[in-house]
Amino acid sequence: MKLFVYLFCISCNALFFSSLSFALNAQSYNNYSSRYTSDANPTHSARISVDGVTASVSEHLNKLNLLNYQYPQQAQAALSLIEQATKTDLLTKTEQLRFELLQCYNLLEQGEYQAAINSAQRGETKAKTFKLDHVRAYFILCQADALNYLGELDKALPLIDNALALAHQYQQPQAIVNALYLRATIDLRIENANSAMEDLRLALDIYPQAQTQTPSWQLAPKTYLLAAMGSLFFSTGDVSQAIFFTNKARADEAAIGKIEYLLLINAALITIHINEQQADDYINHAKKLLPNTNHSIELAYNYASLSVFDLLRNRLSSAEKQINISIATFSKYNHPLYLARAKRTLAQIRFKQGRDQEALAIMDQAIELAKGENHQLDLQEYYSILSQYYATKNAFKQAYEYQVLRFELEKKIAAKINQARFLQFKARANEQAQLTNAQATLARSQRYLTLEQTYALVALGLSLLFISILFFIKKDPKLPPLIKQVAQQEEEIGGLLKNAKRAGYPLSILLLNISGVRLVDLGDLQTHLEHTLREQDKFYRHSLEEIIVFLPHTSLQGARRVAAQVSLSIENWQANTNVPTGIASLQQLDSFEQLIKKAHLDQITKKNRQPSMTNRQQGSD
Repeated sequence: MKLFVYLFCISCNALFFSSLSFALNAQSYNNYSSRYTSDANPTHSARISVDGVTASVSEHLNKLNLLNYQYPQQAQAALSLIEQATKTDLLTKTEQLRFELLQCYNLLEQGEYQAAINSAQRGETKAKTFKLDHVRAYFILCQADALNYLGELDKALPLIDNALALAHQYQQPQAIVNALYLRATIDLRIENANSAMEDLRLALDIYPQAQTQTPSWQLAPKTYLLAAMGSLFFSTGDVSQAIFFTNKARADEAAIGKIEYLLLINAALITIHINEQQADDYINHAKKLLPNTNHSIELAYNYASLSVFDLLRNRLSSAEKQINISIATFSKYNHPLYLARAKRTLAQIRFKQGRDQEALAIMDQAIELAKGENHQLDLQEYYSILSQYYATKNAFKQAYEYQVLRFELEKKIAAKINQARFLQFKARANEQAQLTNAQATLARSQRYLTLEQTYALVALGLSLLFISILFFIKKDPKLPPLIKQVAQQEEEIGGLLKNAKRAGYPLSILLLNISGVRLVDLGDLQTHLEHTLREQDKFYRHSLEEIIVFLPHTSLQGARRVAAQVSLSIENWQANTNVPTGIASLQQLDSFEQLIKKAHLDQITKKNRQPSMTNRQQGSD
């Protein structure tokens, strides 16, 4: 499992452990624009010619959105052409920001992480200046992504939280998906599988909303989310689910170029222990893509990943040849992080060749490089390798020493992450306290109203109250916005069921009888339910007397616990304390009607069970 994790830390823009990467087929450059909403009105966007194609700036940027991460050098060339073909005063503010955002992610793909951080910070500042605060979330995520590459997780995680807060505030589902995906990849790196699973499932759940967001900014392709889910299942030992999600990712139309290569390597690593021939086929397919790689650093990444696979297959000569190419390139272009990881692979090859002293010397070089760059996660892995080596040689003292070093690093990493999260929560608490103090100050200032003003306000209030009562008596109560248009509601419900079936996660429903709740209280009840349920939970009015609550990622047992809490809440809104509730869990072949029937049956079963329970209680009395 560790080699699997390592591979995608060394691969170009690690598919599973960083990057909000998107992908687009360079050969289909002109065919994808219709799938993305322009972020500015094309009629107000300057028309320019780029590589023989005349279109608005906005349309050119839409096409680059995915190309940036599948063929980064081609995207870089296109960005340069756009920059040459336009003047700053020709671009709208939105286009300026989106252009800089694409440049930021292109720097990530080129391995220029510090430059990406600088670019992201400039972009966020410009977004503030333009008063387009919703765009800040995307630049913050670009910066967090670069910090993730550099191993500074304690700095990356708070930035992701900030971006999520902005995305929620300004209703940016694309930024939410990207943030959840990035946070999940970090959780995978630190072996926090449960948190990663929750984030990935939520990201897949809201992905359809992100696809229809207007204007469009950045959205990680679904193939990345599916691939990350496959990586997650593989790390937990569930190979069948890992293969399932990896195959779904490979079937995506965006799985071409660099993404296709990474998915092939991923598929090979997953299948190597159950079907070596299939794994070899994946690798041979991946090797055919190498001639399309015209960037030295990216080619070095690819050779490093192939070397890891050959190491697993005990093809030591081929593994050594490929990793030496990578080492030479990383040394030439001064990439200490990837140079250290490549040296680690070479050391493992030397161990298998029985050249232990050479291997130990190379491991020392890798450790020094990691220390120089303060890459603690890598150091932790290197210490683990040395501990295992000495244990196999019965040198238990040295094995213990390296294990202690590993555990100490693990504690430091956890402490830094916890401290960063604590400071983040503290900052939010201070903001809330300041808001509360401001409200209290306003309340105190209002106490100084003159007596005449107070009497006037009271008289006015009583008059308004009297008028409101008369209006309310004569007016039929209307249902609050709980009731949605039937077509829209059916579409949303269909999407919930489809997403759950496609992604393979559990979904349960609660059917709540609210006949005891007055119509005038439904609006308040709706607000109360919104605060009681999770953000990903949805509820709809099914009939005059029923509400359906959809609970994604919730088993039948979990739904029962939620039902108890919700029923308790509704009891406060009706005289009859009994809230008839039906519960059902979605199966693969269930339609919405079948799901409702199961919930009704559960509701009736509980109702019929109650008298018998009451009789038994009376008998015992």
